[in-house]
Amino acid sequence: MITSNNRQVTVNKKELLATIIKNREAHRKAFEEALLSFNTAYKLELEDVLTRINNGEILKELVVFESRQPYSALSSYDEVIDMLNLSVEENIVLDAQSFRELVKDQWGWKSIMDTSILSNSRVMVKYGH
Repeated sequence: MITSNNRQVTVNKKELLATIIKNREAHRKAFEEALLSFNTAYKLELEDVLTRINNGEILKELVVFESRQPYSALSSYDEVIDMLNLSVEENIVLDAQSFRELVKDQWGWKSIMDTSILSNSRVMVKYGH
């Protein structure tokens, strides 16, 4: 049932659980790929600083790395999955925000992951990788 005043929808628990598990798996894969990119970007930046130091350059300021560690939200998915597994209800009521996050997979933290991926891509391009 969908109500327009308070923007809620009632969904089947098994279907919701399957959707969240699928979204969790997609996030896990994206996170692992982003982590590999981060490690590559971070290594390139470290190697650059070490090369500069080994070539006699005296660093006069703090070295700020552009690479950004990705954010894992697996625990957010796991918490909801655990809650649904323990629920005795066959149908679950979701408000609009929960629907966006759990069904549409549009979480607030997604921008952190996007920023990390973009920053690390820029670093790798900068160093020709």
